Amino acid sequence: MTLIKRKESAVPSMLSDFFNTDFWNDDFFSTPVTKWIPATNIKETKDSFNLEVAVPGMKKEDFQVQVDDNMLTIEANKEEEKKDENERYMRREFRSTSFSRSFSLPRHVATDKVDARYENGVLKIVLPKKEEAKQHGSKEVKVS
Repeated sequence: MTLIKRKESAVPSMLSDFFNTDFWNDDFFSTPVTKWIPATNIKETKDSFNLEVAVPGMKKEDFQVQVDDNMLTIEANKEEEKKDENERYMRREFRSTSFSRSFSLPRHVATDKVDARYENGVLKIVLPKKEEAKQHGSKEVKVS
């Protein structure tokens, strides 16, 4: 029995070039839709509740903030398209990143005065307290 060994060609084929490119990296097979729940800090002051939501890489146009029946809902959706063109191929990827987060608000939040702004990758939401909540404040109870 004779074994014939094939000699490798000095000129690579287009197909082998295609499979050796970055086209078939892990990003190619990753899901184009990413959902996550961003970290949120909540701080209470005498006059308000302050939320800070860590959402880097977004724009203020990507957010929807809504207050409905003492429920605060924060939603964001970012669409992005990535193109990679070469003489031999063209790759286009579409990605969508989104999240939705809801918070039950205390009855003493002035829902008509909620304010939101986005700066340096942080969405800041101020939930002012109603006047009656500011006047009562907290009371220390002595333990006997």
